[in-house]
Amino acid sequence: MLPVWTDEPVPLFERFPRMTDTAVPRMLTDAYTSGLPQGPEVVEWYLPLPDGQVVRLDNEVTATRCGRHLLLSWVRGQRTHLAEAAQRLARVCWVEWNLGDGSASGSLSAQQVLGLPDEQAVPGLLGFAEMTDAVGRETLYQALYDLVLRGRRTACDLFLPAAERFLHLVAQPVRLPQGPVWSLPRC
Repeated sequence: MLPVWTDEPVPLFERFPRMTDTAVPRMLTDAYTSGLPQGPEVVEWYLPLPDGQVVRLDNEVTATRCGRHLLLSWVRGQRTHLAEAAQRLARVCWVEWNLGDGSASGSLSAQQVLGLPDEQAVPGLLGFAEMTDAVGRETLYQALYDLVLRGRRTACDLFLPAAERFLHLVAQPVRLPQGPVWSLPRC
């Protein structure tokens, strides 16, 4: 759980303890000893929330020496930029379904690719299954079995009747370190 935010400084790795197992300590050391900026480098770590859930963060991190201090900054990782470029070229998108809290997040054109209005939220995994026909649901459930229970990357073709289009789904499991499948990104 995160320490309560106060006006008093909190050591970085006390505030974000799971960041210690990433490239961040090396980047900070290299920035301080060499005096040269480090990054941007894509770094992924997990952040425990007060309610016990865990959020996976994927960010571009930079470390810069500022006199005797270090400035560490991060912005959302390259995944968004890569997805946007791919979407423009090939009408693809990505969606990540979080199995921990049931949420779904997607790239900027996920609604367009799925045949949804721009203002409609990306559907959760069950909502996505309801968008397919009966054959597609069976295919999707088999793919989910392979993903979640077997931990395998999978691909399948689904028909979305409301959008009158076929969708090629490629998905892979994302695991917590030494843990169960946590989310299912797909494109």
